[in-house]
Amino acid sequence: MKRSKVLLFFLIFTLLFFQQQLQQEAGAQNLPSADNPSFNQSPQNTGLPATVIVYMLKLNGLGESLGIPCNQGDGADTGCVEEGSGFTYPPTDPSYITYVKCPQDHPNDPNYCDKNPLRFDVEHYYLYNVLPREMNVAENDVTLVALKAQALAARSIADWKAIKRYPDDFKSVVNSTAVQIFMPGSFENYNPSATPLIQQAVNETSGQYLYHDDGLVGDLHKLSIDAEFGSDFFSNTNYQPNQPNPPSYLVGIQDPISTMCGAQNNNGGYGGMSQLGAIRWSKGNQCAGSGNQPWPVAWTDYRQILVHYYTGIDILNASGGKVAPDDRWNLLWHNASAEMTAGQPYDISLKLQNTSTWDWTGNAILGWQWTPNSQGWQGNIPLTATQGETIDQAVSIVAPSANGTYTLHLDVGRAGGSWFSSGWPDAQIPVTITGASATPTPISPPGQTISIPISLGSDDGGTNPGDCVFSNTDNEVYLGACFNGGDITSGFRFQNVPIPPNANIENAYIRFTVDGQYTAPIHVQIDAEASGNPLTYSASCSPRT
Repeated sequence: MKRSKVLLFFLIFTLLFFQQQLQQEAGAQNLPSADNPSFNQSPQNTGLPATVIVYMLKLNGLGESLGIPCNQGDGADTGCVEEGSGFTYPPTDPSYITYVKCPQDHPNDPNYCDKNPLRFDVEHYYLYNVLPREMNVAENDVTLVALKAQALAARSIADWKAIKRYPDDFKSVVNSTAVQIFMPGSFENYNPSATPLIQQAVNETSGQYLYHDDGLVGDLHKLSIDAEFGSDFFSNTNYQPNQPNPPSYLVGIQDPISTMCGAQNNNGGYGGMSQLGAIRWSKGNQCAGSGNQPWPVAWTDYRQILVHYYTGIDILNASGGKVAPDDRWNLLWHNASAEMTAGQPYDISLKLQNTSTWDWTGNAILGWQWTPNSQGWQGNIPLTATQGETIDQAVSIVAPSANGTYTLHLDVGRAGGSWFSSGWPDAQIPVTITGASATPTPISPPGQTISIPISLGSDDGGTNPGDCVFSNTDNEVYLGACFNGGDITSGFRFQNVPIPPNANIENAYIRFTVDGQYTAPIHVQIDAEASGNPLTYSASCSPRT
């Protein structure tokens, strides 16, 4: 059965209603527009190789090389294959694994070919078996967002080191921590419950990699970057003194979320991405595994993690096109209260980072607005920060004048240009407004029609038909049935619906927009939550709960 993909939702009531009071704050002048994001010309790259050649070495329990090649028949105790996989070296999968050294009259014949090195398909085997061990999915509370960031880093560093660090005839890498831990069989066996999430992370970022212009030409030029990463950093990712002349994209950056819950320097001195830090940012929590230390900021886009740790880089797709704009920023911390009094002024402290591909020299400005009932972007605060730099910034706001649940949006824009949120996530802070005095509102004339859209990204969500589990981060919401035949439950939360007591609702309906023509019938049961202020959806608050 086909499933309708819901892209836009409207709830329309025909009723007698009171006109909702609107906040009256005046908008600032000469602010950026909401035009298209800024993309400089993409570099002339055509994507990374589809395969990678790996010299397979015996590993210790930490994934470090023992300097001994893997031989035919080696088992899990050698680190050449994953424990519990049930097979010995070499792994066999003709669709994705081929031999490199073979006689001309016996191409890819396991009886005649050398068992080392091996050539692996990057997207369908190599990355699947890198992410489990590198992100330690057996112990860490991994997320899809963090796994996507690791997929791009892993894809990039394998290419970079194959060309730069191991310039042999095959342009190969090794399977140890000298590059990244690659253990055949770990995809299905290291933590089977994480297998679908790993597959989704790799598939949904297929071919994407990190790029920075190295100024070189010819064979010396590398498509990708030296996307170094380590298990953890404490407070910042400063490049260690034993690593001279770091590239500009590996300069140290502040990582304030990584200061508690076991955070430590365990990165080998190379800088780059903190794997546990990536998990912390994606969760909005200072604990990457067990424990719970909530942090006021969470990033829902893997690109935010990558541009945070790798300064000034581009993110490219398999065709060499950019998948991230040049105008970018990240909110790292704020002290905004979750509850505010209607109509009152507040001073908020922020930590924000310039993750753009250009320095801010007063030509970038900070602004804010409330939704729903936006009065437009307010503020015109000039910002100065070099690429990768984190700055402390204060902003003065005024709370909305009516009670309700609101979202405070923060954004950066080019002075006289566009707001970054035209192509990059803005910062969104949920706030409950109380304390407004009750004001009688006039009754609207009969037959008035109002339209209420979904106003918050987490206000719609439902069962993903692939794994048949709830998600409120998908770009689409589904109706119908999962691929395995299970029921799909989707939910939609409409905020600030101005229906007064005793209103006479003449007609109400939900309008869905689908992405194609579907003729298969579906059966839908509609339920509603009897609450004047229901919670938005999350992993712990789905339409089923």
